[in-house]
Amino acid sequence: MLVLLSVFSPGVVATSFSNEIADSIKGNWGQFKLNANWRYANVDQEGKAVAKGDPVRLRFGYLSPKIFEFQGFAEFEGNTPVFEYQHDSTRNGKTEFPVVADPQAAELNQGWVGFPMPVYRIV
Repeated sequence: MLVLLSVFSPGVVATSFSNEIADSIKGNWGQFKLNANWRYANVDQEGKAVAKGDPVRLRFGYLSPKIFEFQGFAEFEGNTPVFEYQHDSTRNGKTEFPVVADPQAAELNQGWVGFPMPVYRIV
């Protein structure tokens, strides 16, 4: 909507505004962040069956390009088993196995909007 507004009413919208939007659309698409952490757990606890689990934690984020010095970031995180699921997750009811406490979940890990503040000096 802002791009259309700047194209159809150039007298109302300042040139720097339309240039800022156009520059962010043309080349700087921001940055995508991806992080994967896989591990294997083998728990041999006395009195219980051997637990095996291989949870993977995935993080996916996006850092927006700067538009009028404003910039935003959002990162989502999720845990899920890959191959082995023979353990007590405290939610699945498999109490014959020891606990491998990596809950199967997905959530917003962090989100922010930033703007640099000018530095003032009092003499």
